[in-house]
Amino acid sequence: MPEQSDYRYEVFVSFAAGDRDWVEGYLLPALALPSGRVITNQPTSSSESFQLGADVVDEFERAVTSSRFTLLVLSCAYLNDKWSVFGGRLASYAAVAEQRNRLIPLLRERDCTLPLHIEFRVRLDCSEQSRWEAEIGRLRQLLAQPEPKPERIPCPYPGMVPFQEKDARFFYGREGEIGQMLLHFAISGCCS
Repeated sequence: MPEQSDYRYEVFVSFAAGDRDWVEGYLLPALALPSGRVITNQPTSSSESFQLGADVVDEFERAVTSSRFTLLVLSCAYLNDKWSVFGGRLASYAAVAEQRNRLIPLLRERDCTLPLHIEFRVRLDCSEQSRWEAEIGRLRQLLAQPEPKPERIPCPYPGMVPFQEKDARFFYGREGEIGQMLLHFAISGCCS
């Protein structure tokens, strides 16, 4: 059994394509794991994923055995995807074979009937948005990850201060209308 530091990935996130927006838009940023420490079975912009052209069975095995934890994002879509179900069974087997609690079920939809090999495990419940922060906080604690710092997005509106030339970067997408207005002024100016 590998030591904690011997794993290439901190977590393998197995999810169905239908849950990609939630995984990529909320889960992965909320975990705030360093680059290269997460692998997924579906491509995302912030994690490694299965290698193109590789055998899917081999890729699931590589992801499970080289990750400290396997996180199953459980939804009806996940439970109806044969490869996701296979990945969950492989991760469940690895947890039993190594006698380690390395499989973490994360429930995305409450109305799913979970298989017995997952049902008996303590799980995260993200079936309601009001629970997301607390549940992912529990996962971060298990992974020894600090809470991510909130991203500061500057406001493009100056309020009561007039726009100036330095604010030009906020004005784009109206080139056609500006061209028509300039043409109108040019025609109006020459005919006066």
